[in-house]
Amino acid sequence: IYRTTTERYPLSYYGYRSKHRADHLSSLLRKSKDPSAKVVPDRMWHIHPQRHSPATNWQWPAPPKLFSWSQMSKQAGNLPTALAWLGDYDSALSLLPSSAPKYFRGWLMVQNGQVLRGLGLVAWKLKGKPERTPFWFFAYPLAYSADIDREARKHGVDPLLAHGLIRQESRYDPNARSRSNAMGLMQLLKGTAYGVAKHNGITLASTEQIFEPETNIKLGCAYLGYVLRGKEGNAMLAVASYNGGPNAVKRWMIKHKASGINDMDYFVENIPFRETRGYVRKVFSNYWNYETLYLNKKKN
Repeated sequence: IYRTTTERYPLSYYGYRSKHRADHLSSLLRKSKDPSAKVVPDRMWHIHPQRHSPATNWQWPAPPKLFSWSQMSKQAGNLPTALAWLGDYDSALSLLPSSAPKYFRGWLMVQNGQVLRGLGLVAWKLKGKPERTPFWFFAYPLAYSADIDREARKHGVDPLLAHGLIRQESRYDPNARSRSNAMGLMQLLKGTAYGVAKHNGITLASTEQIFEPETNIKLGCAYLGYVLRGKEGNAMLAVASYNGGPNAVKRWMIKHKASGINDMDYFVENIPFRETRGYVRKVFSNYWNYETLYLNKKKN
């Protein structure tokens, strides 16, 4: 079952968790036949807080690696393509026919500052296992990587986990604002932002400053590090706390331990808040996809 799930849903949270468990069980089987064989532990939600970001000078993939201009002229029309080549992305978008490839529209949106929607259109193109190709790197960007690397490591957070969280929270749109008024790349509520700023000696001249990428990353990584320490380094509980609140997660863990079931996969599946339950799955599927794309030397 684990291998089948991994093969059918390689991008998903369940695909990765199935792989972790299958690798562990396979190693136990080898150990039973060969006492000298090493046991591979279940990866679970362990992170690597001291590693550096794999690309601190990362740039968005662009033509000709992403697509060829001549090909796009045929698929999207000469005028929109020419305007895009000239850097007039707004005009190119306004003239783009509905028949144009979605990934081209997504690329134009990202160039035009509409990152949240644009990234989604490019990601829509991707199927199967993650591959080290321009489209995959575009869909899983390492934007703001220098700031994220510095601030994440300062607070004991794996930079790739911070990227996985940002991809879920805002799709790297610095101007993102949620219905609950969470702001910026790491979607911070005003009260949380000011509290973290005060605790860490960060000056906030105005609420609008929370939207500034450098400030938002400082505050968001500081808060993620805070909840990670509060959950004794358990990254899954920290991510759940980032979304659902540390006190809520504390209550859920008390109830989970009282049930007598010592299985944290079971805990994830029974998180009472639907949003937080889905959030944990999505952030970690992002995180593991980032590892697959940027840390593995070979194509998958």
